[in-house]
Amino acid sequence: MAPTKSNSMAKAVDRFAADWDKSFGPGTLQMGRAIKPYSIIPTGSVALDVAVGVGGYVKGRINEIWGPDGIGKTFLCLCAIRQAQLIDPELFQAVIDAENKMADSWMDAFEIDRARIMKYVPVTAEQAADAARKFLSYDGLFNMVVLDSIGALIAKADLEAQADKASMTQVARIVTRMMGVMTGFAQQRQVAVILVNQLRDNVSTGAVQRFKTYARAGGWKLKYSTTFGFQVGGSSKAPIMVDIKGTKHVAAREVSVRVKRNKVYAEGPVVNIMLNTVDSDHGKVGIDQAEEVFVLGPKLGVIKKDGALYTLPGGKWFRGEHNLKEHLHANPAVVADLRLALLELNAPAVLATSDDEEEVEFVEGPEEAEQPSHALDRAVFMAAAMPEAPRSPQEPTSPVLAPITASEASEVSEGEWEAPVEVE
Repeated sequence: MAPTKSNSMAKAVDRFAADWDKSFGPGTLQMGRAIKPYSIIPTGSVALDVAVGVGGYVKGRINEIWGPDGIGKTFLCLCAIRQAQLIDPELFQAVIDAENKMADSWMDAFEIDRARIMKYVPVTAEQAADAARKFLSYDGLFNMVVLDSIGALIAKADLEAQADKASMTQVARIVTRMMGVMTGFAQQRQVAVILVNQLRDNVSTGAVQRFKTYARAGGWKLKYSTTFGFQVGGSSKAPIMVDIKGTKHVAAREVSVRVKRNKVYAEGPVVNIMLNTVDSDHGKVGIDQAEEVFVLGPKLGVIKKDGALYTLPGGKWFRGEHNLKEHLHANPAVVADLRLALLELNAPAVLATSDDEEEVEFVEGPEEAEQPSHALDRAVFMAAAMPEAPRSPQEPTSPVLAPITASEASEVSEGEWEAPVEVE
C-alpha cells in the first residue's frame, strides 16, 4: 500500500527538523505548539505589566525608556532591577552608568542586593559599547543589562577634538553598530536589555525647522531594534509632599507612561504610575503594587465592587477601601494572585479606552521630531526658507512663486500683479 500524502509530509518535516538541528542546534526551530513562551521579568508596576500585554520585559529583547530629564526613567530601571533579582535569585545584573547617578543609597532604598550588581562607568561611547558586548557575551551569568543613558555618551573622537570640530553623529554611528551586536547576544543569552534615552534639541533640520522640536539620541536604529518603547511624561496630578525635619520633600509623584512601541502586543496604552521617592505613610520607596491592584482590580472586573463592598475572586469581601488596602498591603501573596488575574485578561486595550471618571491623562512633554528633514520636498523647503512674517502652525504654507524682475515690476502697479497662468 502506497504511503498517504500526510504520512510522507510528516516524514519530510521530521527530516527537515533533524537537518535543521544539525545545522543550527537543537531547539532553535520553533513550529506550531513548540513555540516557546516569552520569558518575562516584571517591570515592577502592575499597571505597566498589564499595559504591555505579556507581563513585563521580555528576556532576549532590547527595550527603550525615554523622556525629559528628571522624569523618573532611572527610577523605573531600579524597579526592574529589583524584579530581576527576585525572579532569578542567583543571576547578576549589569549597569553601564554613563550618567553615574545610580547611587548605592538608592539601591539600598529599593532593597537591591548590591553584591549582585556589576556596575561600570564609561568615559566614552566606545567603552560603553565594549562593556555591553562583554556583559552580554557571558552565558548564564546575567539576566538584565541596563545602559543609562544613550544621551550621556560621547564619542572618543569628540572627546579629544576641539569644540568647534565635534560631531553629533559620532554617537549615533557607534550606537547603530552596537545595536546589532546587542540584539544577537541578548537573544542568545536570554538577557533583558534596557536602554535609557534622553531628549535633545533637534538641530539637523536647518531652515526647514520653524518650531522647536526634540529628538532622541542614538539614531534611528534604536527604533528598529527595540521591542518596547516607553515614553515617560508628566501627570496633571500634583506631587505629594511630606515634612521631614522641618523641610518639605516630595514623597510621591505621578508619571504617565505611554507604550509607544510594542512588538509583542498592541501598542498605545497609557498608564499612570505613582513613584514613591521617600518612605512615608504613602508607601515605601518604589512602586506600591498593592495600591495599583486596588485601582486596576475594580476597573477591569477582577475585584467586584458594589458601593463600598469589595469582593475578591475567592469570595472574601471587605467593606470600605481602607480595609481592602490594609489587607492587600499585609498579604503580598494575594497581590501576586490578583496581578496574575489581571494579566490573564489581556487588557491593554481596556486601559487605553477607559470610560472611568479617573481616566488616564498623559501630559505631553516637548514635541518630538519623528520624521527626518530629508522627507520634506523641495517646494516646502523653499517656502520655509524664504524670509517672511511668521505664521501660526495651522496656517497652510503658500505655494512658491517665481520672483519677478525689476523691469517687470515697473510695468505692474501695486496690487495688479497676478501669478502667471500655465498654458498647455
